[in-house]
Amino acid sequence: MSAPPRSSGQPHSAAPFADAWPRISAIIVRPRAHLEFHRHRYRGQLWYVLGDPSGDRYHRFTPRTYQFVQRFDGKRTVAEVWDEACAELGDEAPTQSDVIALLSQLHVADALAGQQSPDVQEVFQRYETQRKRKFVGKLMSPMFLQFPLLDPEQFLRRTLPRVEWVFGK
Repeated sequence: MSAPPRSSGQPHSAAPFADAWPRISAIIVRPRAHLEFHRHRYRGQLWYVLGDPSGDRYHRFTPRTYQFVQRFDGKRTVAEVWDEACAELGDEAPTQSDVIALLSQLHVADALAGQQSPDVQEVFQRYETQRKRKFVGKLMSPMFLQFPLLDPEQFLRRTLPRVEWVFGK
């Protein structure tokens, strides 16, 4: 038995009303067309992986979250999608705070397309932030150290007669 649909202005019983909900609930979004969802099993659990081949980024979602993301079709508002999920899932539906967190995660991953044209400055800043984060991540990795490759053959030929006695014939 499913719970009656809740108005998008009413809080979900499991969480307090999100302050950002009035601004978020009216937008219309959809996943970007170039993104790919893949179904995977990790440690016996089913997951959906959202892949962005152009940015080489991947995000893992539970089946329930994947079903919720698939509801965003670019025709309905976030509030309409949430109301539909509440009607179908009852107490298992995500809270408004959960929806805002999910949309924020997808926005940061540049995985959402909307009706509004993107702010070019914001897109550029996101790209720069991502590029810097990748660079710093590489610096922190010991495998990042790179050395120019050269052919040691000539050096070894010249030094081998002097150190051959150390290594034996």
